[in-house]
Amino acid sequence: MTYFVYLKQEGEGCDYTIGCGNTLRKLQSTSPEEAVEEVKNMIQEEYTGELELSEAIILSNPVKIDVKSIYSDMNKRKEEGKSKRQHIKDMEEFERLKKRLGK
Repeated sequence: MTYFVYLKQEGEGCDYTIGCGNTLRKLQSTSPEEAVEEVKNMIQEEYTGELELSEAIILSNPVKIDVKSIYSDMNKRKEEGKSKRQHIKDMEEFERLKKRLGK
């Protein structure tokens, strides 16, 4: 099983809009207990003094999402919508011209 830790620095970091002071790191641990110990050691070694943390959350069982597929589907639906709108517009124009030409 893969473990990650989400670390949130005390305060908002450099700018709350871009998430300074927030990080996600992959752990080498193979069990929840090892993950907790690894995070404890990480905090003791790297996050003291000015870099104090307000939160550390261990995450497991990540699910990778196929983001490219999502965007591809969105673009496909957008193009289908454009095609439908163009078809409606063309039909309206066709009906207008039929009336104008008396056919």
